[in-house]
Amino acid sequence: MKTGKSGRSILRAAALIIAATLSISVLGACEKDEDSPQTSPTVSKTVDTAAKTTAKAVSQTAAVSGKTEVDASQTVSAGTTVAAAPTEVIIVDDDEIKEEYKEIEVDLGSSFVVGDYDLGGKTIVMGAWGETSFPSDAEGASPDRVARYLRVKEAEKKYNFKMEYRLIPNFNQYRDAIISESLAGIKFADVLRTQSGLAFPTHVSNNMIVELDKYIDFDSKIIQQNQYMVQGGLWRGKHYGIYPTMEYCYPRVFYNKAILDREGLTDILDLVETDQWNWVTFLDTAVKTTKDFNGDGLTDQWGVSALTGYGSSIVTQIMYSNGVSFLTFDESGRAICNLDSPPARRALQFVSDLNNIHKVYTQDTGSIGAPQKYMNGFVTMYLNAPWYHRDSIKSGMQTFLAPLPKGPDTEIFSSSYSSNFESIMTLSENPEAVARIWMDVSLLWDEDGNKIKEYEELMAIFPYDWSWSPSNPNRTYTTEREHKLSWLALVPLWRTEYLNGYPSTLTNTTVYANIFAPVLNGTKSVGQAIEEQLSNIQGVLDQYN
Repeated sequence: MKTGKSGRSILRAAALIIAATLSISVLGACEKDEDSPQTSPTVSKTVDTAAKTTAKAVSQTAAVSGKTEVDASQTVSAGTTVAAAPTEVIIVDDDEIKEEYKEIEVDLGSSFVVGDYDLGGKTIVMGAWGETSFPSDAEGASPDRVARYLRVKEAEKKYNFKMEYRLIPNFNQYRDAIISESLAGIKFADVLRTQSGLAFPTHVSNNMIVELDKYIDFDSKIIQQNQYMVQGGLWRGKHYGIYPTMEYCYPRVFYNKAILDREGLTDILDLVETDQWNWVTFLDTAVKTTKDFNGDGLTDQWGVSALTGYGSSIVTQIMYSNGVSFLTFDESGRAICNLDSPPARRALQFVSDLNNIHKVYTQDTGSIGAPQKYMNGFVTMYLNAPWYHRDSIKSGMQTFLAPLPKGPDTEIFSSSYSSNFESIMTLSENPEAVARIWMDVSLLWDEDGNKIKEYEELMAIFPYDWSWSPSNPNRTYTTEREHKLSWLALVPLWRTEYLNGYPSTLTNTTVYANIFAPVLNGTKSVGQAIEEQLSNIQGVLDQYN
């Protein structure tokens, strides 16, 4: 039996549903707990106050895969419990703005809106799996959410439309509903909260989301100020994502300053500031802080640690530090495995040497946010994403964040990770108008990279929300200097990790178990591990090219 183009598309989509979620669970975009598929299959706090929002739970369409994962019950709004069935919440916001925000002036700027749009009172729907993705002025909303909420309200008046928000709290149900409805020709939403592991290649190859370059100049100065938006939604040279936040999640080095002080070593942030933080000084710090205190031949204090697994592995993160993208694309847009490149081989050899020659590495234990060896003072440096640093800060230890050290094949600090962003769905009635309006709504900075006036005013109202504020119980950084040095250093060169959009067997088995782990453990040479698996990796990629 022959399968037509449409049939192949459906089969590809169904296969990639499984691929995307299983891989994302390994390397999920790490933004906020409520917005991460790793940590938030349900909504654990109120969607909005009863005075501000009307919400209704409605039945969700059956998933394409025939399987869904739900909790026994899901609290979706104050006093409302939904039974264990595929569920969603439609949030219909009224026009009332909280009193404390009414005096804040909003200027949309209309930098991307061409002409005078009148949407005739139509409803624009934004879909997401985490309610913290939605613009809102609800109690406890962050300044960026409030800023976008005020801009949405202004846009509603200016362009004559009404926003609604579609929340499917279970990530797996959310993922499946997008694909099942889209393939059936049903509009899931106008604005889609998605991430690289879902969008690439699944959403793009099945024509679910719009290529934004048709309507928006991504080379414009204001967009170039936010490399997360430029690179995070980039696939095969085209842009598919809009995102209001300029700071993003990527692996960094947590370090115990008390150990450095005890050993008389230079603070890592000082090395960053003087452009001396690289593989050489990273190794030097690790070697000088690896100790056998009692002379029994066993290491008591280690220089560096990380967790096991593809996304958390020290191998993955050292590869990023050397500017390595696991995939590249040829002139035709074909995805090519890049693990055989000289920078990738050098990174693999470096991590092998760390463990097997210098013996400064130990695999950490405990949870991703609470590494036991690091938090118990037995490790100097721990590699992970910055969101998880908050638990180390709460422990009371002298812990700070620094960028990954520069590898020998990059002149600037480099990193990579999966990304969250918002796309415009192809089935939207007016994708051009929605794309242009949503970009204007989402621009919370100016052409110099500074926060816009209303965002600055909101930040002044909510100092506790600053990521370095001592009054913020969930702060990511210990100091403002640390925030600037560990985040701004990585802004110029940041890439999306594309491999996690492919089947988990590729990332977990072929790449991690058969290449990364053997090289790290010294059971295979770099050349042997790569040469044994390269054709297997390319074979999987070619199934979706």
